[in-house]
This record gives sequence, structure tokens and C-alpha cells, in this order.
Amino acid sequence: MQGVEGYLLKFEQLADNPSSVDDPIALIQDFKNLCFTAIPKNDLGLCASLLFQGEHNLLKFLKKTIPIQDKAFIKTREALLLFIAELIKQMDKRISDYALDIKDCCFSVFRREQSNTVKIATFKPMTKIIELQLAILDAQTLNIREMAEIYIQQFTCAKKDSQTVKSSILQMLGTFAEYFPEVMADKVKHLMSVQLESLQQQFKSNKPDLQIIAGSIKGLCSLLVNFGSEFQTDHRNSQNMYQYICLSLELPSHIQRYEIPKSGHRFLALHAHLLKEYLTEDSEKMYARITNHCKPSTNPNLRKL
Repeated sequence: MQGVEGYLLKFEQLADNPSSVDDPIALIQDFKNLCFTAIPKNDLGLCASLLFQGEHNLLKFLKKTIPIQDKAFIKTREALLLFIAELIKQMDKRISDYALDIKDCCFSVFRREQSNTVKIATFKPMTKIIELQLAILDAQTLNIREMAEIYIQQFTCAKKDSQTVKSSILQMLGTFAEYFPEVMADKVKHLMSVQLESLQQQFKSNKPDLQIIAGSIKGLCSLLVNFGSEFQTDHRNSQNMYQYICLSLELPSHIQRYEIPKSGHRFLALHAHLLKEYLTEDSEKMYARITNHCKPSTNPNLRKL
């Protein structure tokens, strides 16, 4: 534990005196190596109290350094948030004692941070925490309703946020609807409309943003877990969504990113019943689209789907 305490002290010194460390990014990389390589996985739980509730904990560092907009500090905050997300994944439900503090910190950083990359990184730990479905963290404890309203306001009004940040907001709102439908029911129609409009704009664009397309499909995929019936009230939703799914599976071969076809496959796996009319009529072409991703020349990550 002394090694962990030593790094946390360095982070505290760095927050107080930005020039105290020559390379903050190297510091976080060394810290990650310590936690994920030198410390046995089963012992990570012993470090958690130091990491999240100790005198020099990581959450304090994240909030304290927000005013520092130096590129190295921005990358350090981003890396720390991604580290926390990976730690949550490894610790699983053993993170429960610190989950609320982590969520509160991530949301606070999102609201105060100027960097788009850091804002995007705040969603990673929060999503991991929600997916754990911890019994002690219900919608009221997590303050999901207020968070959703603030995210919607941010999506609608914030002019400085990148499109990728807005896409991440849509994904987060979809996650809220999937895991806390009772507090999201009154927002579903609006969110559904925004997601579909976002997809329409991107697929019609001469330079579509691939991350936004993938994010919108992922957001809808989560949103429809509990609200498929609302989606079916307008037949145009199914018609348009089927077109978007087909397009997501037909990306040009030179595009290496596989998040879009991955999100398209996941949508079909979970919500094919919402598109059954079009899948039936277009079954041969859809079969060809799917089998095309199984060819040896296809991106290996995509073949695994």
C-alpha cells in the first residue's frame, strides 16, 4: 500500500504545484502499471479506500485541477477517469462503498470542465457503476432525474460542446432509460426524436461523424429496452431506423472503425422485433450484409461480433 500512497501524495503535490512533476502523463501511466500489474487483482479492494476516500485521493485531484487547462493536465484527468472506469470493471461490486462518491465527482467534473475529451471520459466510470446495478444505488440515491434534466439542457444549449460530447450525452440518457425507466418515462419521446434526428443529419451529411452515428444507435438501443412500444406508435420510426441500420452495416471497406457496425448488430440482436416487417421483406439482402462481416478479409474485431 505504501507504493499507492506515494503516488497519491505525488498527485496531491502536482495539484498544488503544477511544476512539481516534469511529466504528469508519465506519472499516471506508472501509477496504472502499479495498480494493474504489480498489485494482485484480489488486493485492489484494499487500495480502494486510499484511492477514493484517503487524504490524497484521486477524486480530490480531479476536482482540484479543473481550473488548470494545460494540455498535460487535461490528458492526465482524462487518463485518470479512464483508469477509474477500468478499476470499477476489475473490482466489480466491491466498488460499492465508493460508487456514489465516484459518480458525484464525475458529474461535477463534467459540469465544470472545459475540455471535451475530459467531459467524454466522465461518462465511462458512471456507465460502469450503473451497469453494476448495485442495490444501494437506486434512481433517487443517484439523483438520476436531476442529472437527466441537466444533461438534456447541456445537449440543447451548450454551444462549446463538441458533437462527440453530445453523442455521449445521448448514450448516457439512453443508459438512464434502460436502468431507471421509472424516472425517464416522461422524457422518452423527446429523446427518441433527438436520437433519430441526429442519425438522419449524419447519414445525409457529406462528412458524417462516425462517433455520433455509433453513439446515437447505442443510445437508442438502450432507450428501447423498456420503451419499444413508444417507438412503434409511429411507423416511420421503424422505417427510418431500418434504413439507418442497413447503412451502418454497409460502411465502405476503407473505414477501419467498427463501432458503427457493432452498434448496428447489437441493435438487431436486441430489437429485431421492432423491425420485423422490413427484415422479412429484405431478408436476403440483410443476410448478405451480415455474412459479409464474417469474411476473412473483414476487421477481426467485427468478425467476432
